[in-house]
Amino acid sequence: MTSTEIELSVGEEYHQALPGLGTAGYEWNAEVLAGSDVVSVGKELPASAVEPGAAGASVEEVFILRGLAPGRATVRFQQRRRWESGAPPQSERTMTVSVLA
Repeated sequence: MTSTEIELSVGEEYHQALPGLGTAGYEWNAEVLAGSDVVSVGKELPASAVEPGAAGASVEEVFILRGLAPGRATVRFQQRRRWESGAPPQSERTMTVSVLA
């Protein structure tokens, strides 16, 4: 598991790109473990997803973290297959976000 720390200001956005494995059925999901009032997390479609690429190539997945209020938050990203509910994630990353006033 990889862990990262970032600092944001209130209203500032941070784009986190994660390597995709969509062609193998894996998808990244994000969960705010602590500090849901401090940071919001959304997902965007990267430009590479709409451009033609190599056959069988997976595109990266991009999450947008936005500072909502001063404080600290912990966000966990897990890469899983939807139909493998009991299996451990293929990959997991944790991010600590400090939001400054």
